Amino acid sequence: MRDSTGARDTYGLTAAGGVLYTLNANGPPYALNAKTGAQLWSYPAGNGLQATPVVANGIVYIGTRTGGVEAFAPR
Repeated sequence: MRDSTGARDTYGLTAAGGVLYTLNANGPPYALNAKTGAQLWSYPAGNGLQATPVVANGIVYIGTRTGGVEAFAPR
């Protein structure tokens, strides 16, 4: 997948509940419909995120470049 700037995703995909979660080289996390590939949502998180998303109890967790964790409640 490429975003609007042409950047390629650099972090792995995580699948949960028929949704694929990924993080691209510019930082924003994306949620994609696993069957159609349609983008469900993204979040303008800047470029501070850097780890493969993890989903637990309906929350998406992504590690940051500074060693922290960001949590996103999917829409």
